[in-house]
Amino acid sequence: FVNNTGQTLDRFTVTYNGEQWRDGQSASGETLAFDYSLTASPTDWFSTATFTAVPALNFTSPVVAGTGTLGTAVNGNVEGLVSDITATVTGISWAPGSELWLRWGDPQLGPGLADDGLAIDNVRVSAIVAVPEPGTISLLALGVVAFFGVRRFRR
Repeated sequence: FVNNTGQTLDRFTVTYNGEQWRDGQSASGETLAFDYSLTASPTDWFSTATFTAVPALNFTSPVVAGTGTLGTAVNGNVEGLVSDITATVTGISWAPGSELWLRWGDPQLGPGLADDGLAIDNVRVSAIVAVPEPGTISLLALGVVAFFGVRRFRR
């Protein structure tokens, strides 16, 4: 995502649905881990870019039987669905014209495993331009009034 607001953003919110389509062999379920980056690029996002984890946006398997070596089908729109996983990330400095990269990774993926089939759907991202505190606006207004009052008085 590119910040085209012309202002530095200090927060963003991500909301999405997690879907499980297969229950693999894990007895404890698996997790798609969410990370974001404000410095990644098309050439390094998958290797050397720095990402920040946001555990509140992780998706963990809701169906865990842990008995099949080949895995069992799950309906990701019914029992495998977790709707509206959401969190707001604060304390960032997303400059105008720069990119925000989002990724979900499967750290449990490995050879010989009947992995859970996890997916994301209906991803929604929002960022709100920070508005100055009311006290700051009042001080700015008072400063403008004082400036024009002094100019008028001197004339």
